Amino acid sequence: MHRRTFLAYAGGACLCSTTSALWAHQLRFSLTEIVWRPHHRSLEVTHALHLDDALTLLATLGDPQGDLDLATQARVLLYTESHFEIVTQGRPLALDPVGTQIEDDYLWIYQERILPELPEALQVNCTLLHELFDDQENQVNLRVGEKVQTRRFNTMNSVAVF
Repeated sequence: MHRRTFLAYAGGACLCSTTSALWAHQLRFSLTEIVWRPHHRSLEVTHALHLDDALTLLATLGDPQGDLDLATQARVLLYTESHFEIVTQGRPLALDPVGTQIEDDYLWIYQERILPELPEALQVNCTLLHELFDDQENQVNLRVGEKVQTRRFNTMNSVAVF
């Protein structure tokens, strides 16, 4: 999925919940897209975090400067690795970091895993920003071909199976 289409989904989800852009951001929301690429035999994971939320996270990690340079983006990527996990057959899949990017009002975090085939079931554990915001909502979409499955995560529900 292209970043702009992905961003449209994230923005649309926030804006559907409210009529004001300011209020939309007050709704704590992140969007993760997991895509199976059969020709590459890869599971690609893309996370979109609002820049304000990323800066708040960095402040709690001891970086109050509000600068999202490459080093601090890497810190957010490491945070994501410890707060987002895919488990299959009882074992976590180690996701390889691909990189980060700032576009519009979002910090994009990219990960992937090369696999011989897509596992039958994926358990996703997602606690992104839950320790910062009691009202944090995280949406995870799994895309396999044209089929998309969606799960929502919050502080009361941080595990789901696809």
